[in-house]
Amino acid sequence: MEGKIHIRLENLEVDYEGSEEFIRQELPKILDRIVKFREVANSSPAMGSGAQVPKDGKTSLPKSVTTKTIAAKLQCKTGTELIIAAAAKISIADRTDRFSRNDLTRELKSAAGYFKTSYASNLTNYLSTLVKEQKLHEISTDTYSLPEIVKAELEKKLA
Repeated sequence: MEGKIHIRLENLEVDYEGSEEFIRQELPKILDRIVKFREVANSSPAMGSGAQVPKDGKTSLPKSVTTKTIAAKLQCKTGTELIIAAAAKISIADRTDRFSRNDLTRELKSAAGYFKTSYASNLTNYLSTLVKEQKLHEISTDTYSLPEIVKAELEKKLA
């Protein structure tokens, strides 16, 4: 029987789709190793990535910020950059873990002066590129999330 699992722990995300037997037998071992590794990494400044998610859950972006404002701060010039700005609006400002392709499209179009109609035409290619570059995670078909490490980097840039 097939199973799916998505685990998110601060700046680490694990997605698995496959046999339930693996999930039951091997995944606990892997998670145990990850927890031990994180403990070592957190105790050693040299092991950390430098990008940290705020511990209190507060973000540097008010809920009222717009995608256009984020695009301006990030100096967006391409479709992929504007998608990241839209994802930041949804994930960081709106505090939503998952978002759909339609959510992204709506946010892209709201960024007057940055949005070009060709961005909507090329959205599939842009999303595919961002997933390959691990700047977005595809949770399921047309459903995405912003990886925690990318969120943390954006938080720094937008602070």
